[in-house]
Amino acid sequence: MAVSFAQKLEAEFKNALNKKINSSRFLEGVNAMGVKSIEIIRKRAAKGIDVDGFAFDKYSKNYPKQKQRAIAKGKNSGEYAATKVLDWMRSSGQLFRDFTYKVGKTRQPRDGEFRMDFTIDIKQGSRKKAEGLMKKRKFWGIATKGNQRFSEQKQLIDAFKKGAGINGTGRIK
Repeated sequence: MAVSFAQKLEAEFKNALNKKINSSRFLEGVNAMGVKSIEIIRKRAAKGIDVDGFAFDKYSKNYPKQKQRAIAKGKNSGEYAATKVLDWMRSSGQLFRDFTYKVGKTRQPRDGEFRMDFTIDIKQGSRKKAEGLMKKRKFWGIATKGNQRFSEQKQLIDAFKKGAGINGTGRIK
């Protein structure tokens, strides 16, 4: 029987949460996971790697010229804006700025059971653009297969533990 990413995370958190933490620290841990999720996606996409660990398809013939002109004209500014043609998934930087997360129903561990719910999302203004990009460059999400999966899951576990004030680092068995 295959064990899913969610099952592995749940097992890791149950082990980590045997230590008592208060509800505010638990919520801080869940928030830290949301922040880390967005950071992981931005860094991976900026390197031109998709959620499955494969390199993005090459740009169309004309796109590098268009992007270079936009950079030269100074149209790209602000956090995450492209400074060179090979800054994958970025031109103005708006899409990267519009990555967000939301914490939903979260319940502190009780009798070995807990609930955490967070959603990574893209703000409405960039959602249509992101959906179009996803057809060629599958950038959105946390890796669920390959070696990249273990690294990204470990980063999320570590972020939760740090945010919740639990010592140690994440590990996936």
